[in-house]
Amino acid sequence: MSRYKISATQDNHEVFVGWDAPMTTFFIQVFDRGISDPDEQLVVWIGDDMSIPTLQRLQDIVANHATIPTEIVEQLQADYDRAWSPSPLQQQHRRFINDQRRSP
Repeated sequence: MSRYKISATQDNHEVFVGWDAPMTTFFIQVFDRGISDPDEQLVVWIGDDMSIPTLQRLQDIVANHATIPTEIVEQLQADYDRAWSPSPLQQQHRRFINDQRRSP
């Protein structure tokens, strides 16, 4: 898994993007450091459920909060392209998540 901090468009925000190979998804996390309770600072977390399968989709989502620098885009692409094999436990987790998505 990779995770990179990028400059946010709002001063009190911290934005992180990355690639989660076991979950086969990109992700974005936005923290609002203006909120005093640390447990409430995570205001955006997209991609924790395999919902951002492409780098272009990530860039589209991030545009509301930041711009991903070219060198980070290139690193994310390299992270995505890197060969990776899930462990048996990770495979089981992916099947569980997929089954949950199909349930009514």
